[in-house]
Order: sequence, then C-alpha cells, then structure tokens
Amino acid sequence: MPKVLTNQTPIYRNVSNTIPTTKNVSINTNEFLFYSNNPENVSMTDTADKGYFLYKDTVTGSGQVYTWHCNNTGVAVNSTLLVYNHNSFAINIDVGNNGLTNGIWNDSYAWKSYFDGYNTKKITIPAGGYWNLFEQKISNGNPWGVIARLSIKNSAGAAASAQLFDAIYVDSMLSGNGKNYAKAQSSPLQRGKGAGFYATLSCTLELTAATGNGVRVNFGSYSPSTSYSSFQGNECSTLVDASGAAGGKLFGAFGQQMCISLTISNKTNASRKFRIYLGSASGGHYPVFSYAGTNISYNNPIANNLNFYDIIETDAIAHNSSQLITFFAALPAGTNTPYSFGVRPM
Repeated sequence: MPKVLTNQTPIYRNVSNTIPTTKNVSINTNEFLFYSNNPENVSMTDTADKGYFLYKDTVTGSGQVYTWHCNNTGVAVNSTLLVYNHNSFAINIDVGNNGLTNGIWNDSYAWKSYFDGYNTKKITIPAGGYWNLFEQKISNGNPWGVIARLSIKNSAGAAASAQLFDAIYVDSMLSGNGKNYAKAQSSPLQRGKGAGFYATLSCTLELTAATGNGVRVNFGSYSPSTSYSSFQGNECSTLVDASGAAGGKLFGAFGQQMCISLTISNKTNASRKFRIYLGSASGGHYPVFSYAGTNISYNNPIANNLNFYDIIETDAIAHNSSQLITFFAALPAGTNTPYSFGVRPM
C-alpha cells in the first residue's frame, strides 16, 4: 500500500517541466463558485459601516466559497459571510467541509481543516431572513479567509437560491447596509463571477532513469504556454464580470482544488519504489494534500523556487509495469504558480 510521507523538509530538485505521456483535464462548472479576493487589501472605506461590501452574488444549489483579504483599516474589524434568504419560503443550508484563516499569511492550515471535514452544520433561514456564517474578529494588519462547501435547498430538498455577502464591519453590520461594491483593485486582481473551482487531472509520467530527480509537470497556471503549464492552462478556473464584457483565468488559481490521478510507469532497469513530490516551479509554496484519508499541510518552512516536499511513496513497481495514485491538492493563498508535482526513483 502506498504510504503518506510526513514531517518532510523541502529539497531542491532541478528538473525541467515535461509534457505527460498521456494527459486529460476537466473543470467542474456545474456548481457555483463564490470567489472574493478583490480588494485583497481592505481599507476603512470598504466596510459595511461606510455602506460597502467586498463581494456579493446570488448562488443556487451546491458550491464553493473562497475568500481572501488583508485588514488594512487601521483597527480590528469583524468579518462575516452574510446569507440573505430573498425567497418567499424557508431555505436549508448545509455547511460542509470548511476551514478559516486568521493572521497567517497563507491558508494551508485552513485547507487541512477543510479536508479533515470538521465544523459542519445545518441551518434553516426563514423567508426574508438573514444568517451570519464564519464570523471572525480580524486584527489590523492580519489576513483572513474562508474555504467552505455550501448546499442550499428548499424544504422539499430541491436546489434553492440565496444571496451571499462577503463583508466586514467595525460597529454594526446595519451601518450603511452594505449597498455598494468596495472599490476593486487593478487587474490582474479581477473581481468576477467564478466558473469552476475543482479540476480533475489525469496523466502518465514515464520514468526511464534509475536515479536522479525524475520528471515533473506544471499545473495551476493560467498561461497557455507549455513552459508554464503542462495542461495549457485548461486546469484553471475562470472569472467573468457581471456585464460579461471581460473574463479570464483565475489569477494565481488561488482557492482551486485538484483531484490528481497520476499513473507512474516504470521503464527503469528493475523493480523499484518511487516518490511523488509537490511544490512550485516559481517562488514560494505551501503544499497541502490529501491521500487515503490522511491530510497534510506545510506552513513552515516556506519552500522557495524548485524546492519540493516528498508526499507519497509508492509500492515497488515492477519493470515495465505501472501504478495509479490518486490524491487531492489545492492552491493555497500566497503560493506562486505554476504549481508542480513530480516523481523520482528511489
């Protein structure tokens, strides 16, 4: 049985990006994505006290919430995901896997909590009612964020809609009533309605050398260039503004989940084990992954360019045979893309 590797340290592995022997990728666009990352740095003028919200959207059925901001108001603020039931009937909301960030400059721990599946709850909101989810007190200068699954249904169990507001306030959420969008920052940090948050990648990596750093692929990059992405950017979510006039790949792919089905083909000279490693091809990274019920996140040390964490060790794979390993990963805030995973011989 392949095993999860824990308590690893990042190791420099200078190996070029490759195009997999076989590859396929698709993104789930059948569920909503409530994505709020702009403005990333919020000021006092962005608060509900002044009549603003960070983002709002009407969502239906099941989907994902991802928020990420930094408090630059000069004071402590309260954050909330405000749910408004605009329907003439009650709605039931299932809060599924979720994790919160507060004061840490990446959300790898929040992703681990998300994968662990803690803090789930069920709530009912009457017609015309409100509910505050994921409330936090955020000190000045601190980042914060939410990663969560939501499912919204009516009493008969059919998909229903609700309005979500990502907001912060100092004195009262009623101050100004949050009637307008906070001022967005410049491109490429675009605000828009998200389409897709969960990518399914499958590929085959063939290893012929018995030693060395093996082979790796890049993913999670919006660039279509093969030098940045082994999947030509097709594994990235998109954002489209409300007018439909502009849209594009999600900058940095922050908040995106991936199910990676990796086939390791042993073309070396003997039966051997292999190790899968995870990191970034550019800048710092905070690996987080889930395999066979074990969830791992690394917040320290920050691994720099082309430094990688070993994450999974395979069984011995016979010469001219292969083994399929399926694991889950995510692109935490503060991680530079393109993200990378690779395989090396033992």
